[in-house]
Amino acid sequence: MPEAADRRVLEAAFHEAMVRTYERAQDEARYNATLLLRMVTEKGGLATARQLLQHPVVSDGFTACGSEGGWT
Repeated sequence: MPEAADRRVLEAAFHEAMVRTYERAQDEARYNATLLLRMVTEKGGLATARQLLQHPVVSDGFTACGSEGGWT
């Protein structure tokens, strides 16, 4: 398991990647993923990813982005 400092650095980098995912959804798929951005802002990137991955149903946003020429 990574040291606490290493873990914080990794979580911060992942959080930034999640914010970039929101930006890419807008720019490339023309999808305004405001719920994703709100979740990332409120919960953090890692907690948001965990929540979304645990949900038994694929989100409409993920489906919309996936239909835009294989964006995912």
